[in-house]
Amino acid sequence: MRTSKWAVMAYVMITLFGILAALPNILPASVQQQYSSFLPAKPVTLGLDLKGGSHLVLEVDAAGLRQARLNTLLDDIRGALRTERVPTSSARIAGDSIAVKIADQADRDKVMPKIQELAAPVGTLGFGTATSDIEVTTADDTITIKLTEAGLSERMTAAVDQSLEIIRRRVDQVGVAEPLIQRVGSDRILVQLPGLQDPTRLRQLLGSTAQMSFHMVDTSVDPNTATPPRGVDILAGANDGAKYAVESRVAISGERLADAKAGFNQQTNEPIVSFTFDSQGARQFAEITRDNVGLPFAIVLDGKVLTAPRINEPIPGGQGQISGNFTAQEATVLSALLPPAPCRRR
Repeated sequence: MRTSKWAVMAYVMITLFGILAALPNILPASVQQQYSSFLPAKPVTLGLDLKGGSHLVLEVDAAGLRQARLNTLLDDIRGALRTERVPTSSARIAGDSIAVKIADQADRDKVMPKIQELAAPVGTLGFGTATSDIEVTTADDTITIKLTEAGLSERMTAAVDQSLEIIRRRVDQVGVAEPLIQRVGSDRILVQLPGLQDPTRLRQLLGSTAQMSFHMVDTSVDPNTATPPRGVDILAGANDGAKYAVESRVAISGERLADAKAGFNQQTNEPIVSFTFDSQGARQFAEITRDNVGLPFAIVLDGKVLTAPRINEPIPGGQGQISGNFTAQEATVLSALLPPAPCRRR
């Protein structure tokens, strides 16, 4: 049986096209530039199966996430007890919940609304009934506060989103082309870096905790100076390429952030990021905003300034908004980066 000459020509054309497409992978860069008008623009990206590289799976620490929320709640509840002149020793963590034992009925009636105000709403999709991240019940002289599964699930999702953004920023420092970073299941992140044979640097980058902190910006110092005064650091912007003269002293640690969400200003419809501190962070934030109205306040992640909004007015409640010239996507990324998210390598 003879093969058609058209079939032979098709086989030859396919073979030549395959060779032409593969040439950029074996030719030096200088030769690729010289014949760039004839060769494909980019070489074929090789995955781990052909090029080798590093493969890591990271897992969000669900137990740590739960414990962090319980610790924050306990701190806030004790603050409410102090306000109502009830001994703070009445509240303690008991397993996966918080028990507040108050013998006097009048004191329980005063404290109960304060505790219920600590509930954070959990977003629902579609037409589901709105719920909260805690469940408050009473039995005899004890008020019990439990974390709801809906609240934990939303915090887990937020923690994974935040970890994805931090990992992408840190992988960029390695300089690997075409990295694969994606969510796997509800609490894991897959990281594949083709061509990176020694994963030591990657483990150092991804294994370290994100260093989030809040600093005042020293407006009296030129950010372009080569020799800043003692107590001032010149930091680069993470997104805008600008430089900032930031006080070395940490005004508020990022560990004091309890939550952050992206949204829109109801009056101007511009993208914003709303954030909430825990009780200790709220007190620090109230003092800082009261004493520094009109001055910029820098949010620093891993040694770079994410944003430096101006303090428009004193903020006593521990809740604030970050507004600026960023898009809705940038606001979402920023809200994902702000609160600390426990993540570990499997």
